[in-house]
Amino acid sequence: MIALSAPLDAEAKRGRGRGGDAHDEVWRGRQAGTILPLEAILATLPEGARRRIVEVEFDYDDGIPVYEIEYVDEYGRLIEVEIDARNGVVLKQEYD
Repeated sequence: MIALSAPLDAEAKRGRGRGGDAHDEVWRGRQAGTILPLEAILATLPEGARRRIVEVEFDYDDGIPVYEIEYVDEYGRLIEVEIDARNGVVLKQEYD
């Protein structure tokens, strides 16, 4: 699992160490067009949610690339949504 907002250390930037391989996978998927850009995924969230994002992660769930996004809704509830990175389909949404 990768926190996309976390800066990479020098090892990860070179593709070695913690997180390097997964970041490379995301980059290759984006270049190949098999993974949607994060901006396209964020556009699927309810209006205003982008301003209240707490965390964004990229992971694989049963072999499916997914973006896991946590944000605070207009009522102050923390919502976690799992979105298929290939097509933007919401796979799961729950209150944390």
